[in-house]
Amino acid sequence: MIIVKRELLNLGRSYQRMEEILRWDDRMFYMVKEKVSLWSPAQQLWHIGMVNSRMFQTIDMLFRDEAPEILRAGKPTFQGWLILLTGRVGRGRMKAPPALVPPPEVDRVEAGRAVRQSKREFTNVAAKASQLHEVDGRFAHEAMGALNGEQWLRFSQVHTRFHLGMVDLIEKAAKTP
Repeated sequence: MIIVKRELLNLGRSYQRMEEILRWDDRMFYMVKEKVSLWSPAQQLWHIGMVNSRMFQTIDMLFRDEAPEILRAGKPTFQGWLILLTGRVGRGRMKAPPALVPPPEVDRVEAGRAVRQSKREFTNVAAKASQLHEVDGRFAHEAMGALNGEQWLRFSQVHTRFHLGMVDLIEKAAKTP
């Protein structure tokens, strides 16, 4: 069972962490540790921001119940259920669509813009989250299957935590001789 309040709290904490990372010095912010990830913390934040924006827009679309893409039936795939239940995304299991792969060079302004835009959209969703259980439409994810609003919120939190984990590993690797 998805506990919406918990997901909102965890996402709120994640946005605080992203704001901290946005203040890192350039050496750490743009560092790539290939054994951890091919993306720098700057690219990770840009990606989180862009993906979360899409997910929160999807949840908002489900609230409005207007889009022709909204499904009236369906459920997550096996992989989708596994991710939602465990709260873990396996490394390399899902590839980002080309539009959500960060460019080779992401500057601090671009990363900050993506994070702050997604935070505004998160705040919009959070303001109405108490009604999320009433939303009965679903929207399809290419690998996860048909997800309802609560499941999209959970996936956003899982995805965010995964990429912030990559940033934490980059930071740890940079501090290890």
